Amino acid sequence: MLADAILILCISVFTALLAEGILKWNISEDLFDFVRFVVYRTDKYKKLAEVEKHGKKCKLETKVSLIKIENLLDGVYDFIYTVERKKETATDTSSGILG
Repeated sequence: MLADAILILCISVFTALLAEGILKWNISEDLFDFVRFVVYRTDKYKKLAEVEKHGKKCKLETKVSLIKIENLLDGVYDFIYTVERKKETATDTSSGILG
């Protein structure tokens, strides 16, 4: 029973020292470099990056298209408003002449 407690205590102290060593020696940066080398160089990741790039391009093209459509609709609305105003002024002048 006492041996188990001492073993657990030793393991926890060793784990704490190991964690502190990782933090102080910046092993995490080396680990990141390793992961980047292993993962980011694969063909699967390159294809995924290419798909994301095309997705961003499509989103940008969609936004540009929507802006163009909004501008076109603004022009159409302005044209309709102008035509309606001309009809109103034509109706006002004709009713004034007859009335």
